[in-house]
Amino acid sequence: MADWTKTYADRAKFFKALSDPRRLHIVDLLTREDNLCGVELAKRLGISIALLSHHWKILTDAGVICQEKSGQTKTCSLQRDKLRVLLDLIGLELEGLSSYDEEEGGPQSRPERSARRKRKKAIQST
Repeated sequence: MADWTKTYADRAKFFKALSDPRRLHIVDLLTREDNLCGVELAKRLGISIALLSHHWKILTDAGVICQEKSGQTKTCSLQRDKLRVLLDLIGLELEGLSSYDEEEGGPQSRPERSARRKRKKAIQST
């Protein structure tokens, strides 16, 4: 596992950065065309450069994108390797949940507990 995904706080920061519709739009645009400059991105999103800078900072701090500056032009691209690692991590955790369902005492046993609660409430109400 990569160092930056070891803690839940790091993972939460990554996904929190993706929780905004504009930032998701930025990521979507970058999946289609990498290394877009800020002016072009702001134009496509219909937002100011200042607002784009705000979103870029959040995405950069979370490790979703990286920025490069060449003269007066700033470009950004996706951190595709990090996205893959986290998506793989989610896949592994989901696989773990599905195997947990099959084990005794897993979430499948909840209906039994629910039935016990209903019986208990019925007894108490009489």
